[in-house]
Amino acid sequence: MKKILLFITGFLIFLSLNAQTWTTTFFDDFNRADGSLGPNYSVSSAAMPTPTILSNEVKISSTTSPAYWKVSYVNGITNNNIRVSCYFRAPTIGYGFGLNARDNGSYTYTAAIMSESDDVLITKRDYVGGSTTLASQKANLDISKTYYLEFTLKNSDLTFKFVESTKTDTIKLIASDNTVTGINVNFSGYQYQNNLTSYVDNFKIESFNNPTGFSDIKEYYSSIFPNPADDQLIIKSEQLPDRVIIYNTMGQKVIEAILEFQSDRIIDVAKLVSGAYVVKVYSGNKRYTAKMIKMPN
Repeated sequence: MKKILLFITGFLIFLSLNAQTWTTTFFDDFNRADGSLGPNYSVSSAAMPTPTILSNEVKISSTTSPAYWKVSYVNGITNNNIRVSCYFRAPTIGYGFGLNARDNGSYTYTAAIMSESDDVLITKRDYVGGSTTLASQKANLDISKTYYLEFTLKNSDLTFKFVESTKTDTIKLIASDNTVTGINVNFSGYQYQNNLTSYVDNFKIESFNNPTGFSDIKEYYSSIFPNPADDQLIIKSEQLPDRVIIYNTMGQKVIEAILEFQSDRIIDVAKLVSGAYVVKVYSGNKRYTAKMIKMPN
């Protein structure tokens, strides 16, 4: 029982160590005088007026159908990990709305809601081959509600969070694709009935450059395993590391190994007490970090 409790405690510490702090790259609450969106955006549209700020949100109105529009954040985001969010409401049916990111000229990844079908979905748009749905779920949209939308791209993992404003019940879609590249961030829509209006508020872009957990190693190393570890930790890398240092949760160095030969990639961790650890792998002037759980002896 004691070993189980120690493992659970270590696992919870491991989760907390893997928590990342997102940095707000851009935020617009549209809380200013009515008018155009301003210099941070470019707008492209078909068969509809340019979106404008109305009170403290963006109003997008169509006069004909179909009407396509896209609002792009002009500066782009080059970080490895990106999260885009906003609030959205549409008092009528007949629209599609999406958060788009990582457009590299060949592919666009979109997290979207579609009123006619009540679908939420993540799609990959191939400019040559057409769109592919990577994940989909029914949403049961209510046109009297405002919804919070959040699209996260973390390396090749894509997540779409969809929840009614002020509520906690969440629809969450998760998908993966190995070709997630590009810098563009947009919110966009498609009005397929005449005289529709939808509203967007609190457009936010967050990012960070250092992936969590195994991702820190994967960019340059195949893996570290097993994790959780028992007696040995194996470092499998594309090039020979120079040394490995393991720290406990108090920041104290508990193991340092100088690596000279191929066989040195096996690190003896048998004497470590169970719990969570930080593993730092050095190669030349580069340093890579991962998190490790040590199993009870």
